[in-house]
Amino acid sequence: MASNSEELYEPHNIHSVICAVIAPEASGWFRNEIHSVEDLRGLTMRFFGLGAKVMERMGVSTQLLAGGDIFPALELGTIDATEFSMPAIDLNWLHRCSTTTSRLAPAVDLL
Repeated sequence: MASNSEELYEPHNIHSVICAVIAPEASGWFRNEIHSVEDLRGLTMRFFGLGAKVMERMGVSTQLLAGGDIFPALELGTIDATEFSMPAIDLNWLHRCSTTTSRLAPAVDLL
């Protein structure tokens, strides 16, 4: 059975492809637990876009790093925290990147 979009586009020889969208990052991974907004002040964090602007207003210094540079920057102490994608993707990514026993704490809900 053809979907509505296939029926609509077929006479014009067009094939639609549904693409998934990943939700924006909601938090991050931190060297130390975050219990309040005050804990964010003075941190250096890998973040970009609108989220970076929000973090900067809360006192965080943001940097844009390529995905492959994030974990080494955390290990070296160049950054104190990072966001990457969303928790399910981040955990898989952190597991693959981790070559030491480094531990990162997820942020707690500040609301």
